[in-house]
Amino acid sequence: MHTVSEHLFSSTRMLDALRHLRYPCPMRRFLALPFLLAACGSALPDLDAPLSDTARDASYPELVPLGPLLAGTDTLLPRDAEEEGRNLEARAASLRWRADRLRRMPLT
Repeated sequence: MHTVSEHLFSSTRMLDALRHLRYPCPMRRFLALPFLLAACGSALPDLDAPLSDTARDASYPELVPLGPLLAGTDTLLPRDAEEEGRNLEARAASLRWRADRLRRMPLT
């Protein structure tokens, strides 16, 4: 039979072990970082390669002022809040119906 102090000691050790599992050492997160970074650099272009003739002879893209492009955004019609509200309510009802159907499905 265990004494109260032995029981407290064992439960404290168990709680410490559980806390360690829940909150792992922050340095462990960085162990995978070098491998992830190494995987990212495999398809870098060769910067020392000479340019092809078509790339060298290509013209620069034409620069367009932003004023006329941004003026077109003012012509967009504002949305009707009432209609949008009805659409959102219908979508929410549909999602609730689907969720209810999924909850009633038997798990096998």
